[in-house]
Amino acid sequence: MTGVPVIKPWAGAGPSPACGGVSRLDRRAAERRLHARLAGLQAGRAITPRDAQGAWRTAIEKGAIASALISPEGLVGDAVADRRHHGGSEQAILAYAAKHYPAWEAEWAQALATAADSERSTALAGGPAAGHAESGALQAGDRRDRPAAAQDARRRLPFGAFGENFTLDGVDESNVCIGDIWAAGAIRLQVSQPREPCYKPGRYWGVPEAAARMIATRRTGWYLRVLFCGQTPDAGGVTSNPAPAGEGAPRAPSPAAPTAHADAIRSPTTTRASAPTAAHTGGFRHANAAAAIAPGAELSLVARPYPEWTVARALEVFYARKAAGGADAAAALAACPALSPKWRERLTRGG
Repeated sequence: MTGVPVIKPWAGAGPSPACGGVSRLDRRAAERRLHARLAGLQAGRAITPRDAQGAWRTAIEKGAIASALISPEGLVGDAVADRRHHGGSEQAILAYAAKHYPAWEAEWAQALATAADSERSTALAGGPAAGHAESGALQAGDRRDRPAAAQDARRRLPFGAFGENFTLDGVDESNVCIGDIWAAGAIRLQVSQPREPCYKPGRYWGVPEAAARMIATRRTGWYLRVLFCGQTPDAGGVTSNPAPAGEGAPRAPSPAAPTAHADAIRSPTTTRASAPTAAHTGGFRHANAAAAIAPGAELSLVARPYPEWTVARALEVFYARKAAGGADAAAALAACPALSPKWRERLTRGG
């Protein structure tokens, strides 16, 4: 799905109803009802690869899975290797636009082919390889026993190559906004911040300039916080929870077929995340539960409280915050209540 239109800023009398009280849906967002399709669903575990610089710890390696449970901390069973910079309720799920993949494949063609032939890449053929068994992301780990993955890496980057959990059709940084609330059945997700690329995707794929290029092209991805999800305790499927105020009853998806992977990652000890404040969550309850999602799921935009802050614009402001004239724009972005506390602090302090 491509060409999803951007919801224009509120044009009615007075401020947008969503800006003054986020619990009221922006009528234009509801009417336009933007959609995105979950083209890829990925999870993985922490690994310790070795390259010319030595051993390093990462959870950048993500493999395709048939279904996953979503909790307040993200996909149940998906590993976070560096808790200082990744994970937590404000970075629960990393989303990336599927439309960016052809551009990266063209740009990195030579590097990927070279890496596929190298001994280092064979050790890392661990890259989430296209076509590997859907249920093997967490069970097979780094898949160093599968050198055929290196041959796949010659031709294409598989979904999950940038460490994302959700690969989405129909949206990208130009038409997704900070604070957007998306619905998938009983699940409610909210855009919390742009992704700030680190060195790990480039080190993993043998493209040292990857982070710089992701920033320069604004093809970074974005993070989602989990506002609401629910599970039927007995059946283990998704329940159609009472709709939040102002919204029609959510459509409950069919429970995902059980898989070996889904069984492996179910955990009764999921840590409850700190509940987002009502100031920017649209009044949704924060449930300590888990709901299932699977590739092909449709996500619908149900609220857009801050249409002026696309992810692309937020990136522009963030990376220009120390430039001449950048402080005012940075202060305006920091004032957006839906932006993650970490980004608000960095914008305010200039870090």
